[in-house]
Amino acid sequence: MPRLQLSLRGLLLFAISALTLIIALLAAEVAYETWTRLDKLNSLRDAILLSDQMFDATEKVAVERDVALSMLQATDEQAVERLRPRLMDSRREVDAAIGATTQALAGYDLEGLSPLRSNVDGHLLRIHALRARIDRDLAAPKAQRDLKLAERWNDEASSFLLKTHDLWNGFIRHFTDIDPVVTQHLRLKHFMRRLIDYTSRERSLIGQLIAENRTPRPEEVSQLLRGRGATELSWQFSRLLADQSGLYPSIAAEYGDALSHQSTLQEMVPGGAT
Repeated sequence: MPRLQLSLRGLLLFAISALTLIIALLAAEVAYETWTRLDKLNSLRDAILLSDQMFDATEKVAVERDVALSMLQATDEQAVERLRPRLMDSRREVDAAIGATTQALAGYDLEGLSPLRSNVDGHLLRIHALRARIDRDLAAPKAQRDLKLAERWNDEASSFLLKTHDLWNGFIRHFTDIDPVVTQHLRLKHFMRRLIDYTSRERSLIGQLIAENRTPRPEEVSQLLRGRGATELSWQFSRLLADQSGLYPSIAAEYGDALSHQSTLQEMVPGGAT
């Protein structure tokens, strides 16, 4: 009888030990999954911060592009001198923003990122070379300036913005499977950036038309109309994503104001493009 009691006690202890081990393993699995998800969320947070840095850099390049274009197309030397401090400030802001972004990107070794970075770096080198040409051109009398320099500068700066957008897409796609709501927010940012990009191009072209006091050529009208179509589509998709992600109620006022400003800008487009 005592032997049977010991046997039952042993079986009971074995069962308790086994259950304890199973619980420990399940707890470890849950802890690992929680840690893995937390690590992914931290990676996503860092990626979003870098994404915003890239966006900030492109916006600053767009400002430098437009200031330089205004100076190159200005007929009044006083206007050129008034804009010169703004050009210097915008260049410093561009270099600081791009430097911070480049340093942050260096910490990522993601598939497909290297050629995209090389494309951006190539355009950046050409932008720096064109800066020197712009400074030499602005130091010369208006009659002696290179008439094609403004076009080359505009094309190069705009190409840099497009390649940076490609780089952003190539970077952020590695983080879009972590959280579905955040992914929708990232897509919303994508369309917001398209809006700003096309609005920036339109602003640049209209500024050129105003500076030269002329109506748009047929190819420029086509460019304005393509930009209008792209912005309208981006507005539609951004509103849809904002609704789907539940974000719209918190941005409704700002969204409405931005759309109103966009409509006002469209009304100001030269008559030939309407």
